[in-house]
Amino acid sequence: MRLSWLRGGVLSGLVVMGACGGDDRPDGYGPALRASFVDECTTDSASAQTCGCFYDRLAAAVPFDRFEALDEALTGEANQELPADLAGLAAGCAARHETIDGS
Repeated sequence: MRLSWLRGGVLSGLVVMGACGGDDRPDGYGPALRASFVDECTTDSASAQTCGCFYDRLAAAVPFDRFEALDEALTGEANQELPADLAGLAAGCAARHETIDGS
């Protein structure tokens, strides 16, 4: 099972909030943030189903203020690892939606 999107696509999905800046930053989970997250996440070989699953699990399990803190931390750290609990959420989605070759 290919999980390279955990490092690239998912982190890009988390940091997409940083691109909003200022008053355009979301103040909670919602459809616009989900769409941006999935769009960014799928640029690194993960399927839209996997990325949507991960976003939905984040929204259900991670308080939005933690999501924002992760965004801030991951934006400035090129080698920052995804926390184990979030990596577990992502891996569960990948196992459910991705095939062995990553497609």
